Amino acid sequence: MTLPKNKWLATALLWLIAGIYSLIFRESNSHLAPPFPHFDKIAHAALFFAQTWLLAKAWLAERKRPPIAALFTFALCYAISSEIAQHLFTQTRQGDPFDEKGTPGTPLVILLDGLAEGF
Repeated sequence: MTLPKNKWLATALLWLIAGIYSLIFRESNSHLAPPFPHFDKIAHAALFFAQTWLLAKAWLAERKRPPIAALFTFALCYAISSEIAQHLFTQTRQGDPFDEKGTPGTPLVILLDGLAEGF
């Protein structure tokens, strides 16, 4: 598997840097309540969806099949590591082990959770 070299990969890299900054290095200075319950899960899902979509688009733009397994693994590792980093390195955020379910490409995690709970 070779990485495509196009504007979509560059955009995905910039999005990754912005995501890491917003999740870990930018502390929340607002004391306002979220607009609705579980807003953070939707925000995480949007962040990880956009990241995965941009990476897939890099392959699609070159008329190649995206490496689904690699993208799935990346999305899952990125989600889990961002939660661990938020827990360890921030003071105004806390790691939530259920936020990784918001990652697109993790239906396996949801399925395994469902099987463990007996649906």
